[in-house]
Amino acid sequence: MNTPTPAPAHPQQPKTKRTLGKIVTIAAAGLIGIGIISAMTGGSDTADAEDKPSATGSKHEAPVSSSANRANPPEKDVTVGPFEATDHGYGFKEGKATVTIVNHSAKKSDYFITLEFLDKSGNRIAEDYASTEALAPGQTSKETVGAAVESEKVDQVAKVKVTEVERFSSEY
Repeated sequence: MNTPTPAPAHPQQPKTKRTLGKIVTIAAAGLIGIGIISAMTGGSDTADAEDKPSATGSKHEAPVSSSANRANPPEKDVTVGPFEATDHGYGFKEGKATVTIVNHSAKKSDYFITLEFLDKSGNRIAEDYASTEALAPGQTSKETVGAAVESEKVDQVAKVKVTEVERFSSEY
């Protein structure tokens, strides 16, 4: 005689329910992670006060930096040349400016620079970035910016303004 095999105490769920459970668990963990990161960085509401342009359209009147080095502030290491527009024909224009970085600190440094492209009224047209790594004390680096300016807005650029300079001791 065949004895029937007893049914398991907890029947195994179909694969789709187990997969769905894993997806829900991963999604919940992701949302919790995003919440923690948002809380640590101040959330999205803090950007409103910092990123709103002033009456002239510029975020900052002078470049800002988180560096505590007041003897050789990073803002003094950066200058921007004139914005030059080139017409390539067929309606395509390109603009560029040269950012010159001179390391006045006593250590090899990495630089991250934020720039705004302003029209004649001081309104921001575009924003671009420049960076260089392992710049030795006294050494100069020249970087080109302007690719962020849309072709149809190139002729509107009246000024390129440095808004932020971050300098870090280089590990390279």
